[in-house]
Amino acid sequence: MRTRLSILALMLGLSNFSALAATPSITAPRMGQRLALGSICNIVWTGFSGDKVMIRLFQDNNFKCLLTHALPNNGSYVWAINPHFIGPNMQFKITSVEDPAQSVFSETFSIVQPQRVMDPRSGQVFQQGESMNIRWRGFSCPRVSLLSRKGPATLRPIRRYPLSVRLPLQRLT
Repeated sequence: MRTRLSILALMLGLSNFSALAATPSITAPRMGQRLALGSICNIVWTGFSGDKVMIRLFQDNNFKCLLTHALPNNGSYVWAINPHFIGPNMQFKITSVEDPAQSVFSETFSIVQPQRVMDPRSGQVFQQGESMNIRWRGFSCPRVSLLSRKGPATLRPIRRYPLSVRLPLQRLT
């Protein structure tokens, strides 16, 4: 990368070519993005000098873990989201191994529980007129739509319900 920049600088007649280098930045994940536990996160960056970068995870500006300490500076890294880290205000910090002063934080994002229907379980059969409880977790919207299904086809909306929580709260495992 430095060789290409210096040749370009010579061609343009520039004696100081450092101004041509891109400013380091992290382009993914984006501000406010919600990443589910058990999924993968594609971390994307540009503009770092050197051959290797280090990636660390922070929450509320506190160090949580080192993801990699000498990753090839190729512009992306796929991270399988670790179940030990959940919550808001997460950030990645990428640092050039060769030039530690070149260090940038990502925008903040959240790591959340995956969306999942707990009950009824797949394959359960109910008789017409029978009541059932429907439990779910991981949804953070103010309203929920319930749809009936038979096989791969969605039949029709059952009804829209406001999302409500009954007390006392029970932790789902």
